[in-house]
Amino acid sequence: MPEEIDESPDFRIDPAHPGLDAEPQADGHESPDPDWLDDDLESAYRQALEANEAVEEEIGPGIEVADWPGPVETTGMEEIPDPPSTEKPETPRVTARQVIEAALFVGGKPLTAKKLASLVGSETGTSQVDEEIEGLNGLYGIEARPYEIRLVEGGYRLQLREEYEPVRNRVFGLGPKEVKLSQEQLEVLALVAYRQPISRQDIEKHGRKNAGGMLRQLLRRQLVVIERGNNPRRDITYRTTKRFLEVFNIRDIEDLPTPEQLELR
Repeated sequence: MPEEIDESPDFRIDPAHPGLDAEPQADGHESPDPDWLDDDLESAYRQALEANEAVEEEIGPGIEVADWPGPVETTGMEEIPDPPSTEKPETPRVTARQVIEAALFVGGKPLTAKKLASLVGSETGTSQVDEEIEGLNGLYGIEARPYEIRLVEGGYRLQLREEYEPVRNRVFGLGPKEVKLSQEQLEVLALVAYRQPISRQDIEKHGRKNAGGMLRQLLRRQLVVIERGNNPRRDITYRTTKRFLEVFNIRDIEDLPTPEQLELR
């Protein structure tokens, strides 16, 4: 029968790892020397150190936090262009001069300075319209354009210059038979021819009432033209045209017969 085992704590000894402070046993075995444990620890440390050195040789040493690279610089790299804008380009602003020129170029009945100002904008005055028209006529003269803006009865109109009237006449025809004037219109035309430049008020002082209506008829037939004076009020006066000379077969206004010659007739 096996001997009974004493289960007291003194006999609970692991044969592989005896206690460091175990007392010598009765069978003559002694506990291992504590220096043996130190040798094992040192051996394990050396193995771990050798393994770490082997890893460093394979992948390189670690990077310190202070040596960590900053953001990648893009100097020298091709920049990616911005996507094309989908916004529509702004429409160039139309100037007051362009509006005035376009309105007169269309043709039709004459346009007053007030009407042209309203076409340009609510803040535009008639004086600005007059200045723009003078600027346009100056530009037409520099560029030798065959037309100019004239102030006629009822407003402004874009018309051929007098020296280009023969061109229009060859296209549309011209002759005294086409000009039918009443006695009153002839009398007003005579006053303009002999006393030009003359205003409507001066014509009416000579007993020609309703001179405005007669002058409008003469303007439509291009026998007279309006002039704006250089005085501060810029009074309107009338003078004869080159067509007047052609219709009555006169080379120059100085060739008009004198009152004495008319009485002899």
